Amino acid sequence: MTRLKRIFSLSKRLALSILRGDSEDVIDLKSHFDEEDEAYILKNLRDKKNVLRRRKLRKEFDRSKKQDLRKITGAYNSNFQFSFILRIAAVFIGILGLTYFFYQQPAPGYTSEYKLPMDAISLRLEDGSFIEIDPANSTEIKNSKGMTFVNQHKGVLKYKDNARVTSLIYNELYVPNGKKYRVYLADGTQVSLNSGSSLRYPISFIKGHPREVFLKGEAFFSVAKDSTQVFSVISNEMGVKVLGTKFNISSYPGDPDISTVLTEGSVQFYNTNDPNNGSILTPGYMASYSREEGSFDIKEVDVNLFTSWMDGELIFKSMSFENIIKGLERSYGVEIINNDKFLDKEIFTASFNIEIESITNVMDYFKLERPFSYSVSNKKIIINP
Repeated sequence: MTRLKRIFSLSKRLALSILRGDSEDVIDLKSHFDEEDEAYILKNLRDKKNVLRRRKLRKEFDRSKKQDLRKITGAYNSNFQFSFILRIAAVFIGILGLTYFFYQQPAPGYTSEYKLPMDAISLRLEDGSFIEIDPANSTEIKNSKGMTFVNQHKGVLKYKDNARVTSLIYNELYVPNGKKYRVYLADGTQVSLNSGSSLRYPISFIKGHPREVFLKGEAFFSVAKDSTQVFSVISNEMGVKVLGTKFNISSYPGDPDISTVLTEGSVQFYNTNDPNNGSILTPGYMASYSREEGSFDIKEVDVNLFTSWMDGELIFKSMSFENIIKGLERSYGVEIINNDKFLDKEIFTASFNIEIESITNVMDYFKLERPFSYSVSNKKIIINP
């Protein structure tokens, strides 16, 4: 109760400050509230009974405020009094708005991005709220209105085409380092997302609109065939258009190249800055876009080197240790700090299975080839000469 009185006291000070015409207290409002104040407010905002009471109170306030304003302004000089009433209304709207800005939380089961655990798979809804996805669960996922819009079957999200959806509504799936996840889009397209990746997509595809999704990181696509609607993947500077096929795209931030490897069918790849000038890729070939040079390169490859991650395999072929570290960090969900700068330039060919071999096993294997020392603390590995 003491803390509640303190919060009301601060709100009253804010109201008086606004009515006097002062603005500095409003700008510095958050400095008046400490962490305990915030915890107290959040606890009450999340309470289900309090949520229902606030909704009822807000409806009653909305119904009565116009009537009350008419009564008050009709009893006194309208010009002066209405201006005064507007200032009072601004005070209460300001208090409600600032409370919402600092302390508002989505409905139970939903949260904001910064509140999610760093290692959580999460789904961002159209309204900006987030749902944490537990890969071990099988459940129906509902939106903030209580309507089921996707089914979760353990390691897979499954959407169904909904003819009642007449506009493009997007979800975005985030997969952190150390995790993988799959999603079946509404048209039947299957997407496997690798560690440290995200995919933005419509919950239902609309006739007359291209099937278009947006990728950051790496994913393998098995695109459902539809001769009437092209399927496009936009991944930074590279775009890929298909009607129905299977391919892998890798576009991690910080990597020098964006690459597409085709396993089945055919695709057209292009620079997103020049979408009308594309080239055709055939199975067994890789198209790479150099971020530095701004150009494409096509070459024949062993597709297993680029798709084995779906089975837990990490394959590094003639790769520098500096670049191998990036793959290990994403796949194992760890941070690796290498203080042995000569080791960075060493070239290795190696393969590991993240479902069988731990990150310490991997470090020990590299030590056999090129001696160094390392220490492990939580999820941080420090390498020294």
